[in-house]
Amino acid sequence: MIFGFISYSALWIDFKAAVYVSPFNCITSICYYTASGEIPPAGNFFAPDGQTMVDVNWALISLVAWTTLLIVIDVLLLRKMRGVGVDEIRIA
Repeated sequence: MIFGFISYSALWIDFKAAVYVSPFNCITSICYYTASGEIPPAGNFFAPDGQTMVDVNWALISLVAWTTLLIVIDVLLLRKMRGVGVDEIRIA
């Protein structure tokens, strides 16, 4: 839950290129772009001058990379799972 608030704080704190590291920031940026059609700010939301913007393409690439990485980790962990036989369940 704390990591979710990082995407909220990204409106006021300029994380520079680190905004693409968190998948929560990428999801927020992509949703903002899809809903409003405007490029989302990467910080300094209330500053009219010198406002840095999120590159939506990089946010999408980062989100796809996160998804791919988590799917690979999930598959590796699922292969290590061991099933429990019916006989072992009956003993308890």
